[in-house]
Amino acid sequence: MKKLLIFCLFCFGITEAIGQQMPMFSQYAYNTLAINPAFAGTKDGVDATMLFRKQWTDYEGAPSTVNFSANSAIAKGKMGVGLNFVNDKIGISTNNTVQGAFSYITPITPDITMSLGMYLSLLNFKHDWGDLRIQHTNDPVFGTESESISQFNTGFGIYFYSDRFYFSFSVPSILEVSMTKTDGDNNLYRRHFFVKGGVHFNLSNHIDFVPSVLLKKVTNSNLQADVTATFIFQKMLWVGASYRTEDGFAIMSQVVLKDRFRIGYAYDYPNTEIQNHTSGTHEILLGINFPTKNNNSIITSPRYF
Repeated sequence: MKKLLIFCLFCFGITEAIGQQMPMFSQYAYNTLAINPAFAGTKDGVDATMLFRKQWTDYEGAPSTVNFSANSAIAKGKMGVGLNFVNDKIGISTNNTVQGAFSYITPITPDITMSLGMYLSLLNFKHDWGDLRIQHTNDPVFGTESESISQFNTGFGIYFYSDRFYFSFSVPSILEVSMTKTDGDNNLYRRHFFVKGGVHFNLSNHIDFVPSVLLKKVTNSNLQADVTATFIFQKMLWVGASYRTEDGFAIMSQVVLKDRFRIGYAYDYPNTEIQNHTSGTHEILLGINFPTKNNNSIITSPRYF
């Protein structure tokens, strides 16, 4: 019965599972390609990120996510390409998403650069009905051991950035496609809207401060906001805290070595009723930047974002 409940939470998108059709990340400021294709190519070199998130530890059927992304500038920095892969499992359901990201990058002032991006996506939804414990075994809806359905989709995004701030707006999946072969509006993969921004402040020669915010809106769900404050010591140690509306709090830390390697960890704890059933959420991020010869003159995104 608990597995069935988890699946229903996933499909109907009620408050506890808000935004869970697409995975949420606490370290969202350093994983932008997962929600915005316009981020592709806005950093020097080939930038790659691997992220693992285990949500609501100890809770049966809770979300578990693996995300890999890589991107690079091409055409002398005027365009960008990227690849984003997500394996997201919740209850009996698994969503595998592969997205190709393409962007056009152009300076709009001497200090500010704009990037326009597009996703081409393939989504695969798999449901292991055989794992459910049901009372009526002859129910035709659950008559098979598993179900798999693949859908194509597309999305777009815009990204403004300088060495002091960034602003991002994106709709990763424009089409509201079906997640199962069963008819009904509640089986649709809903359209998501993301607004993200951050500012960099240099407090001293050794301390920097980066506040950021992420707004998420899903069709038929409430607006959700992540508000984060990060302090950076000696350009190497990053320490921050975040608050997510209708969810809880997070603390996080990262170590950045030689501007090429990034190791991050975040711990979330909910302030909703689910806190009685979990010890929290763990998220690990690994990042690496491979330098390439790049002679373009556009402003590239600093490592603060």
